Amino acid sequence: MKIFLFFFLVSIVVSCNFLTNSSAKINSSSLLEEVSWIIGNWENNIPEGKTIESWQKLNDSVLIGKSIFIKEKDSLLLENILIVQRQEGLYYIPTVINQNEGNSVEFKLSYKSGRMLVFENPQHDFPQKISYSKISNDSILAEISGISNGKEKSVKFPMTRK
Repeated sequence: MKIFLFFFLVSIVVSCNFLTNSSAKINSSSLLEEVSWIIGNWENNIPEGKTIESWQKLNDSVLIGKSIFIKEKDSLLLENILIVQRQEGLYYIPTVINQNEGNSVEFKLSYKSGRMLVFENPQHDFPQKISYSKISNDSILAEISGISNGKEKSVKFPMTRK
């Protein structure tokens, strides 16, 4: 648990530094307000344990998220995520532990409705697309998809609000 708290605190510091270097904030009637349904704690139970994805509003231009895997009393940070509003659009920016040499990858919002967000980065190896669908107030479906080893691939993560 101590290592989880350490990584969480590091992610907040990195996020704050990222914000001071990013483009200017956009007014409070932002895209982030339209996607605020993602804010909260979400859980996906699988036979090996459970994944928890947590989202909160950092400020008017950033949502901060994290994904952790829990098995019994052990927890493992999987990724830190930012959704950042810039002048040129909304970006989903994950930093996945043990991938991309510790660097974040940017996915730009390509589609948005009241119940769905789709972020894409065609240059990324896999996934090239990350989407979130609001099924109900207490249920969402996250999906990563794209081409992997020359074949279309999709992985779905149904989650319920906790």
